[in-house]
Amino acid sequence: MDKYLEIKKLFAEHSDKENAIAMAKYMRNLFVFYGIPTPKRKAIYKDFLK
Repeated sequence: MDKYLEIKKLFAEHSDKENAIAMAKYMRNLFVFYGIPTPKRKAIYKDFLK
């Protein structure tokens, strides 16, 4: 559970509220997003997965 909280914290620190709103709107507000584009998100969790 600690690893989940750690990755959640990392995503929250790098979140982009404006982009999150656009992503949610695109998905018809079915999901909650952090607004992190894929290349940046992969860079964030790359070190985490090692």
